[in-house]
Amino acid sequence: MQAAVIVRNNRSTLFSVSAAADLWTSAGSLGDWACSSSGVGASSWSVCFGKSLPESAPVNSVGTANGVTLGKSSTV
Repeated sequence: MQAAVIVRNNRSTLFSVSAAADLWTSAGSLGDWACSSSGVGASSWSVCFGKSLPESAPVNSVGTANGVTLGKSSTV
């Protein structure tokens, strides 16, 4: 499994963002990761991928962008 934070910049100028995610199972945290702050070009997308980890239990994640919580994913 792998988490990703996808950022869409609808602005007409560069947007700087720092993204991160935590991965969880019912047993607890599998770890968290953060991408270095980067610029997202005007009217474009950026994807920050986390490390791929083997896991056989159901997993969910919590993402953040610039310190704002993006919510918790459903368990998959």
